[in-house]
Amino acid sequence: MAEPTKVDLTFDLGINGGSWTFSTLEEFEAWIDSERKAWSWLEENQRLGGGFAPAWNQISSLWNEPRERILRVRQSKEGSPERTRWTGELASWVKDVYARQRLIHSSTARAQYVDELRKNNPSLAVHALNYYLGSALNNPAIIIEGITLAILRDYGIHDTALTEKHAVEMLRLLMQAETAKAHKDFSNFSEKTQALQEMAAANITENQTQFQGAQAANQKTFDAMMEKSRADLANFEKTYDAKLALHAAVKYWGIKAESHKKLAIRWGEAVLAAFVIVMIALCLTIFLVVGSAKITDVELWKIGLIAIIATVGVWVIRVLVRLLLSNLHLFSDASERKTMMHAYLALLRKGRVPNDEENKLILQVLFRPTATGLVKDDATPPFMAEWLKRITGHDE
Repeated sequence: MAEPTKVDLTFDLGINGGSWTFSTLEEFEAWIDSERKAWSWLEENQRLGGGFAPAWNQISSLWNEPRERILRVRQSKEGSPERTRWTGELASWVKDVYARQRLIHSSTARAQYVDELRKNNPSLAVHALNYYLGSALNNPAIIIEGITLAILRDYGIHDTALTEKHAVEMLRLLMQAETAKAHKDFSNFSEKTQALQEMAAANITENQTQFQGAQAANQKTFDAMMEKSRADLANFEKTYDAKLALHAAVKYWGIKAESHKKLAIRWGEAVLAAFVIVMIALCLTIFLVVGSAKITDVELWKIGLIAIIATVGVWVIRVLVRLLLSNLHLFSDASERKTMMHAYLALLRKGRVPNDEENKLILQVLFRPTATGLVKDDATPPFMAEWLKRITGHDE
């Protein structure tokens, strides 16, 4: 079923019908149909001749004129300027038609008087109607009678009380129709209100259910968060305790790593310096002792002196290199221990507490003895040791 076409159609016909207001175009069309039916007796009596056909043609043709305006109103968009314009033109047309007495509203006293004449003599009634409509007249005798009766009625001479009674009755009927319409509108409003109340109750129930579900879900989430917070707090306490226990060790290994790093740099510089000094001293010794002589001409003690200097120099460089490598080894070991301690604390912070076996293994690694990286030997010059072994004949 199509939706009603909403309009704001209002016009005042004065004494020829009163004020009318329509909220939908369908109500206005129903009003037109009721007016057409009020004069349908003209169409039914056209076979009698006389003025029935002209009167009916005039009335029916007038109600065919607003069809285009009604169609334009229906095709326009609700609330648009076009609908407002076409609705105004439709109201102006209705007022113009009734103001010029081209139509008589069925609720007026004239219409009631014509209807009373119709019940006794339709031919007489149609001429009275044509008089009111201002139409051309054909039958002089009956025309004159109809005109006279109409004139007498207008001047209050003939059947005024009866006509007024019918007009009042018509107004009563109209009031009853309006009352029935108002009652119907009230019933529709009550039904809509009841439907809205039921919908509101359903929405309240649904919202309560959703709220309770959301509350339960939030409570569950809150409990899970509280449990997680408690676990995190417990882990934090364990981590804090472990950090306090390992704080001195972490600080010690950090300082130790930094110390061995600085020593490794210094011993590296010392190795380079010793290498340069040994090379310079060896070159100067060879130049001063041997000079430009051939190696076969050089005395044996001079060659021995050069060998001693070379052996001592290499031995010094070797000792310095050992010290450099030892500090590098100790620096790496201290850094590794410090890093492992931080990793152990991080595992405790995240709740990944190792079991007893793993914990024992980790602590053994963290607190294992430290090696210096130095090779234990007699630290004698290598070349001199080999020469003494050959002289004495001891190979072991």
